[in-house]
Amino acid sequence: MVHGTRIALLVGFVSTGIAAAIGVTLGALAGYLGGWVDIVLSRLIELVMCIPALVLILAILAVLEDPTIWHMMAVLGATGWTGMARLTRGEFLKLRESEFVTAANALGASPLRIMFRHILPNALAPVTVPIAFGIAAAILTPTPDAVTMALVAGPMLGLYILGILVALVFGRRSTPPADEESDEDEGEEDGAS
Repeated sequence: MVHGTRIALLVGFVSTGIAAAIGVTLGALAGYLGGWVDIVLSRLIELVMCIPALVLILAILAVLEDPTIWHMMAVLGATGWTGMARLTRGEFLKLRESEFVTAANALGASPLRIMFRHILPNALAPVTVPIAFGIAAAILTPTPDAVTMALVAGPMLGLYILGILVALVFGRRSTPPADEESDEDEGEEDGAS
């Protein structure tokens, strides 16, 4: 059990770390530079948002002879950065008009220094929320072994999962059902009174 937890946390932290690095960098560039850079990067973000991660994982399973957990982490990181990029872009658009950015510009700081030394620390607060949720979402994403099992098991696995969901939704009764005879006896007693 401990080994499985270690792998699940590794998947969560590595894939979200990849996604955060890509998302924060591209969002910072789009938000600070603006203009055509912002337009191109915004269209790139929208394009990547259209690609489902599970389909890419299945494609990698089909193409690679021996897919590993590292391939899955790379796919999850390469497709999960869009929300972080959009949030970072919005924060950079808001903060680049602040007085401390104007002061850093007046002092002659380079655009990269302004972006990553001055604006980024102030823009990270809203970005930490999707990072935390991204770790949980990556942990819940099925591994290549689970996807392969689903493909091999086919419809029987679907029925098994459906059975589990029905059991969870309806649950088990806490008391056993009453006998039919006892219901009839209670009805006769009520009528005799």
